[in-house]
Amino acid sequence: RAMMVVRANAMTFNAPSPQLSEMLVELLNHRITPVVQSRGTLGEGALAQLSNVGATMVGAGDAYYQGARMTAAEALAKAGLKPIQPFAADTNALTSSNAYSTGISALVVNDARRALEWADVIYAMDLNGMNSSITPLSTVVQKERPFKWLNWDAARVLDMIKGSYLFDDDPHRIIQDPESLRASSIRQGAAWQDWGALRHAVVLQIN
Repeated sequence: RAMMVVRANAMTFNAPSPQLSEMLVELLNHRITPVVQSRGTLGEGALAQLSNVGATMVGAGDAYYQGARMTAAEALAKAGLKPIQPFAADTNALTSSNAYSTGISALVVNDARRALEWADVIYAMDLNGMNSSITPLSTVVQKERPFKWLNWDAARVLDMIKGSYLFDDDPHRIIQDPESLRASSIRQGAAWQDWGALRHAVVLQIN
């Protein structure tokens, strides 16, 4: 479905017939999901998978309708849709794309963001649990190393623990705790930076 959304977003650049564009959107809106091959071809990796989408459009092959697998013809009928008759360069307009790998990449970007968000939450919990020094996260320290993503993540974690006892004086608190948490925001900020670069590349590719 991610592949279909990516293709629907940019297919107009390949001059599809109106019926082709409309059917792709109808499949998405009616939750008709073509059964596609898990592996593509060399070069344009989405030729095989998008051809499977095209098959569903004409009522061939299998598809999922509302989560149940059936023949594509049956799925279209249940959704009240009629198979299309490809016109002119419709085949090329649909399959001339790497939407399959791009769709997977978009899902990876989303999953990675969630993982990094949880990593920051866990880091904040670790700081609290170990009575760790928050000095490395402070604005004064961060300004000495003006790296955008590292500074951003440090500020993000500081905001998570706002109001914590860690902001109070404690003569027994040490800056180098057993888990070396003072370096965690650097590692996670760098991971966020890589995520940002990946997201930027995928957004460009999608559009």
